Amino acid sequence: MLKSKYFTFVLVFVLVLATLVSVTGAGAAPKSDLFVSISVDKDSFLASDAVMVNVTISNNGKNSAKVLKWYTAVDEVEEAIFNVTRDGAAVDYVGAHYKRPAPTGQDYISLKSGESFTRSVDLGLYYDLSAS
Repeated sequence: MLKSKYFTFVLVFVLVLATLVSVTGAGAAPKSDLFVSISVDKDSFLASDAVMVNVTISNNGKNSAKVLKWYTAVDEVEEAIFNVTRDGAAVDYVGAHYKRPAPTGQDYISLKSGESFTRSVDLGLYYDLSAS
C-alpha cells in the first residue's frame, strides 16, 4: 500500500533502439526511419490510479520495416523495457523474463511506410509501484 495520498513519479523511459527495434529483410527501412515515442497523460497520480503510458512505434521511412516484438509493448511487456524511477531511484521490474530461441517470422510486426502502432501499458502490472 502507498503511505501517502499522492505521489509523483519521475518517469524516465529508456528504450534502447538497438534492442527494441530489429529491422530485417531486403528493402527494409534503415533503423533511423523508425521512431519510438512514449507519453503519459499526467505525471502525478493518486495512490489508486493506474500509471498508464502510451508507446508508439512509427515507420517514417519510404520502405516497410519489420520490428521484433519481444522488446516492445506490441503484445505484452515481456522484459524490463522501461527504465522507471521514483525520486531518482530505480523502480524494480516485477514482470516475467523469457528465454527465447532465435526469432521466427511470427515474432515480428511489419510497419508499412507511414504506419504506426500504439499500445497503452499499465506500468503497475510490470513494475513495483507500491512504495510511496
